[in-house]
Amino acid sequence: MGYFLVIGGTGVMGTAAIQAVRAEFGDEATIVANWYGKEIPDYKIEQTNHTIFGDITDPQCINKIKAINSGKFDYMFYATALGEVGFPILDTTPDQIAQSNKLSFDPIIALEKTFNIETIVTYSTFYTLKHQQCSYGAMGYSKEAIEKWTVQQGKSKRLCIRAGLFESQSSRGIKLLLRK
Repeated sequence: MGYFLVIGGTGVMGTAAIQAVRAEFGDEATIVANWYGKEIPDYKIEQTNHTIFGDITDPQCINKIKAINSGKFDYMFYATALGEVGFPILDTTPDQIAQSNKLSFDPIIALEKTFNIETIVTYSTFYTLKHQQCSYGAMGYSKEAIEKWTVQQGKSKRLCIRAGLFESQSSRGIKLLLRK
């Protein structure tokens, strides 16, 4: 019952999206999950039908995803981000914003254009809270871009979940940077 694409399928939010799809639609759902990091041959993300390894900004990765169901998805969950953190959002340079957006925001726009996706679900955080403003760096701008994009009219229906008070690799990394 439907095709679901999860970008960032090994992280906290991607894993939650996969589990939610399985809980709601069961085995009838076809889940395609993408991940990128240190490649592990034959790695399969739990509860998915297809695991696609690769950088989501790489055309080869896009083509692998598009080969499944001709790139038609009922939902896409965009649950990946990468940007400099550990310093105040207001101290971010234009180059740092561009670098953060390269993975954290820009691919969302490209994927909406490339694929036929009914609903896109993105994730943001409480970047406007005082303790986030002093430590969220370039990611603050990427999350703001996501939220502004979500309320604009587009080819797909757009949704954004604002979360962030959970334990993850990212939150541990920020804590370590702040301790230094």
